[in-house]
Amino acid sequence: MKIFANLYTKISTKQLVEQICLAAWQITEIAENEYQIKGQSIELVVEGSGEVLLFGELEITLAEIDAWVETLSVLPIHFKIDIHADEARLVRRYQQ
Repeated sequence: MKIFANLYTKISTKQLVEQICLAAWQITEIAENEYQIKGQSIELVVEGSGEVLLFGELEITLAEIDAWVETLSVLPIHFKIDIHADEARLVRRYQQ
C-alpha cells in the first residue's frame, strides 16, 4: 500500500521523525529536514519543516497501520494521512 500524508507541527523534523518511528524502524538523514525511514515491510520519506510531507510504501496490515496512527494521536501534530491500495484507490483516511 502507498501512504501520502501531510503533518503539521511546530517541533523539529528530526524530533518528529524520532517520535513517529516504531522501535524496529531505522532512520537515515538524507539532507536537512529530509529523512528516510526503513523497516521490515515499510519504506518512508519525510521531508519539510512545519508542514511536513510523509510518503512511501507500507506492506503491513490495516490493523497495524491503525495502531501506528493511534500512537501519532498523542503527539503535538495535526495530520491528514491517506492510505492507497494503488495510485487511484483510497483505502483509508486519517485526520487529526
